Amino acid sequence: MRIEYLLYFLEAAQTGSITQAAKRFYISQQGMSRAIQAVENEFGVRLFDRNGNSISLTPVGKRFQESARTIAEGYEKLQFEMLTQMNAILPEGKQVEIVATPLVLNSFFPILDKALNTSPFRDNMKISELHTLDMITALEKAEPNVIHILSIPSYVLQGSRLEDAYHFEPLFKTEIMLRTGPDFPISDKETISKEEIVKLPFVYYNETSLEDLIQHMFSGYKKMNIVLKTTNIAMLRQMVMDNKAVTLTDSFSHFCGLSGPFKTFSIEDTETLFVGFLYNKEIEPDPSCAAFMQYFKKCLETVCDFYMKTYACNPDH
Repeated sequence: MRIEYLLYFLEAAQTGSITQAAKRFYISQQGMSRAIQAVENEFGVRLFDRNGNSISLTPVGKRFQESARTIAEGYEKLQFEMLTQMNAILPEGKQVEIVATPLVLNSFFPILDKALNTSPFRDNMKISELHTLDMITALEKAEPNVIHILSIPSYVLQGSRLEDAYHFEPLFKTEIMLRTGPDFPISDKETISKEEIVKLPFVYYNETSLEDLIQHMFSGYKKMNIVLKTTNIAMLRQMVMDNKAVTLTDSFSHFCGLSGPFKTFSIEDTETLFVGFLYNKEIEPDPSCAAFMQYFKKCLETVCDFYMKTYACNPDH
């Protein structure tokens, strides 16, 4: 049995939906169903009860879930442990500092935290958060031991709005998606249009680059029904969880399992963000900084294999 089949099973068990599980791993609904059926056939058990579009674990399925989760966690641990062999001995250099925008850090942190816990960088690392405009300003006098990570909308790259002094190295793409509470009235939809979204009560994280993205994304549509913009993530999540409003997320966050009990939907004609490293061309990276960037890129390729196959991007765009 392939290890990804266990991951498919665990996602289906968590979401209670073959469709939602298939979205997470970017495979067809039929492919997800076949994989779970293969697991059931191999062990000669029925793991799910099917009821229309929803599924629920059988008593055997619940016991299988416990063992499958242990195996999946062990496999992930093994991945990170083997990755550390890339940098068993760190090059001499200063403490590495990662500076990321709030939206990127929120998506990256689960992977970053695990990567650091099993790497030789863990005792020589600092993580900071900066808003996009502050980061651009800081780049003018950046230290060689600082790594800047941010997301840049495709329309910014296509419009060549980056300063000539900077170089952007994209790691992957992520698409803007809609997030709702588990029982929000549109929870039976596969995709949703922008015209439908502007009619819904809407909340979002109050950050300049996100506000710019929202304005660009919904330009030409009637005024949005914004009921809250805040830097209080707990408040924002609670409003969505209580089915009082909807918000935006992205495909990478969805893949990383940050959807939790929420529902996630594709948006028609959505916007794409490129996530990557931003450099000041005049500053040569510190050796330990350069080593970490290589290590982290390898982490993404290994641990996010399913995602990177779909959303990796060429350094030359």
